[in-house]
Amino acid sequence: MPGNTKRPPWERGSGSGSGSGRGSGSGSGSGSRAGGDKPKKRISKFTYRQLAQLAKYSVDTPLRVIAHIDLDAFYAQVETKRLSLPADEPLAVQQWQNLIAVNYAARAHSVTRHETATDALKRCPQLRLVHVATWRAGDMHWAYHDTPSIATHKACLDPYRAESKKILALFRSACPRVEKASIDESFLDLSAMVHGELVRRWPALARAAEAEAWERLPLPGGEVEVGWAGSCVLEKEKEEEGGGGGGGLG
Repeated sequence: MPGNTKRPPWERGSGSGSGSGRGSGSGSGSGSRAGGDKPKKRISKFTYRQLAQLAKYSVDTPLRVIAHIDLDAFYAQVETKRLSLPADEPLAVQQWQNLIAVNYAARAHSVTRHETATDALKRCPQLRLVHVATWRAGDMHWAYHDTPSIATHKACLDPYRAESKKILALFRSACPRVEKASIDESFLDLSAMVHGELVRRWPALARAAEAEAWERLPLPGGEVEVGWAGSCVLEKEKEEEGGGGGGGLG
């Protein structure tokens, strides 16, 4: 019978009629806050079921949280670290005559990827050019050579792969689900970690086990502020202005 149909709590009225025993007014049930009625509870559009799925890394929940980490100008950062150079020194990594990574200090002088080392030096005479490591014919190990020749050497990106593995290990030490996309890109599934933080901050969300699956989540009281202090959000550079790892060369 209609009277026995169970409805979600946000669809249930507090009374239909005259308001007898509910508030002090003439009570038409219009939702006006008369006679000391409590303010309407703020409800999320997401459900307890979707929150529970978040803790299980479900791909079906709209609450899923995936972080994409792109190591910008990665090869240039690796060489800056290896050579103990200051971050504000213009540096570019070259493979034969082409530049495959450019740091921000060099970009400030309009140096870009995929131009030649000769042209880059015209734009920025103080530019530090670092050639990628190479294998020389007959050698048992790669090395950094001052003037490698494409006729006798083969480019080697092993130093960047080694640094990439270290960074990937850091990601995996902090997040149980990490997917490597390339030498300088990774995806981190933060869903379960975010679920834990939500429940820690708002304990009311922890009652998911006893709530109906379709029941919508309560919204936290007051304003929720996201603190961006200390973080740096950069716009995506145009492809010709250079990214991190040198495209498909890695």
